[in-house]
Amino acid sequence: MIESREQKAKAPEQLKPGGQLGDYKKTIGTYSQQTTDLEKYIKTTKDDLRNHFAKTPVGTVDAYQLLVFLTAHSKRHTAQIIELKAMPNFPK
Repeated sequence: MIESREQKAKAPEQLKPGGQLGDYKKTIGTYSQQTTDLEKYIKTTKDDLRNHFAKTPVGTVDAYQLLVFLTAHSKRHTAQIIELKAMPNFPK
């Protein structure tokens, strides 16, 4: 459901990026480092992910569900980028 681009969605205001990362290179570098760190955590954690919870815009979820959501969310954004790049007026 999260990966599907059939239903468009807008991020809540508090989750929208605010340009705090700076230029393109810094943004890509930060994203790459964060995904590398997260992947390492997922592969090595001994944490009980089913017994740690977080409140999210879609309700309370456990840490395992949150990690699944993050993965699907990245796939959704990748699909969005592919859609944008396929538009005839890309780039503007």
